[in-house]
Amino acid sequence: MLFKSAGQATEIEVTISYRAPLGIAGEGAAKLLNPLFEKIVYDDIRALKSYLETKQQS
Repeated sequence: MLFKSAGQATEIEVTISYRAPLGIAGEGAAKLLNPLFEKIVYDDIRALKSYLETKQQS
């Protein structure tokens, strides 16, 4: 994870890599599940943003 200053804001760059088990079958399953994983990461980052912004105001 990389945090970069963007004026009044901060950009977060996240890179996640994984190796699917079970060869070709595992790679196929991973491709099907990729949108779900992307949503989980996106939701977690939004929650982190909300938490950090709330804590700054306290």
